[in-house]
Amino acid sequence: MSDITVLVAASAHAVSGRPTRSRADAVAVALALGLPGQLRLLGAGAMPEAVARDYLALGAGRIEVLEAAQDADVCASLLPALRNTAWIVTGTRGEAEQGSGVLPFALGAALGRPVVTDVVAVQPEGGSWVVTQALPKGARRR
Repeated sequence: MSDITVLVAASAHAVSGRPTRSRADAVAVALALGLPGQLRLLGAGAMPEAVARDYLALGAGRIEVLEAAQDADVCASLLPALRNTAWIVTGTRGEAEQGSGVLPFALGAALGRPVVTDVVAVQPEGGSWVVTQALPKGARRR
């Protein structure tokens, strides 16, 4: 069982079109690295080796990439690997050329778990967690 899983994917560089890590997913990895627990990165579908190395260079110990056809339902591909994960962290939004940004909500519904968006910090407090969300105009909500 993994305590924390961060979902990551390859993105296309805006100028060169070369595969690169997603900026939003990299921020999610950085957030998760600050949490206690065992961390794994998980992707589904094509993940060039150079992109996987870029994600690992952020400080995670491992990355797992599930095989999935290009037209496969990514949510269905990820569900078996996520059922026993305590925390699932994703980027704040889908990359414009990659998807719609609904994956976290589809996974939350399929797993029967809450989805908290726009998280900028997570801190343990006693037996629970305090999550800080980013709001419009620089406001924050705990």
